Amino acid sequence: MMLHDFNGELSPNENFFTIVDSTLKFAFERNLYVALTPTWGDLVVSGKFDSLHAFTLGQWLGTRYAMNTNIIWVLGGNKVAITKEQDFTTIWRAMANGIIEGIQHQCLISYHLNGEQSSSQWLHKEPWLDFNMIQSSHGRKDAPIWEMVNKDRSLLPTKPTLDSEPNYEDYPVSPGQHGKSRMGILETMMCVSNSTGQCLPAPLVLLMAIMLSGSFSTNV
Repeated sequence: MMLHDFNGELSPNENFFTIVDSTLKFAFERNLYVALTPTWGDLVVSGKFDSLHAFTLGQWLGTRYAMNTNIIWVLGGNKVAITKEQDFTTIWRAMANGIIEGIQHQCLISYHLNGEQSSSQWLHKEPWLDFNMIQSSHGRKDAPIWEMVNKDRSLLPTKPTLDSEPNYEDYPVSPGQHGKSRMGILETMMCVSNSTGQCLPAPLVLLMAIMLSGSFSTNV
């Protein structure tokens, strides 16, 4: 059952989390990091979560995985934090604070959003945001990621920035355009910046977005 039903006692779906546990262990044994997404963003923007639900989920996950040092927590789930109609930052802030409280502050948290934008646009000064995420996306050929990196690096306080979703290898450019991107995922996969704002290759990290939606059941 989806997590948004809080009418009964919240209890984990242990069959699901056994798979998550083993996946994290598998990655740790191979010196890999996992980008773990507590929920996909559409559940937040559709009203399935409020701040209390978000904090409860974050705290529960943070407590469960407090000893898993190979997790990078990724909020957002392909959605912006603020739309023309509504500001969702309080919900994401509650989820981040829940994770931090559950883990006892030893964690890395960022925010993944949709195409050709950066988390810095809405969340740069949030204390829970450890580094920015950009999605240079597959909406056009060869997006100028260096411009997005330079913009993020000009902000204060200074934070690292990362292109978490670039053009896919040999993937069609989406909608209204034809053709495929020239730059592949191996060329653009991970981008961080140094103090000059240049874009540098970073070590390949396993970005395994584990969506936890539907991972709980309730006993009514």
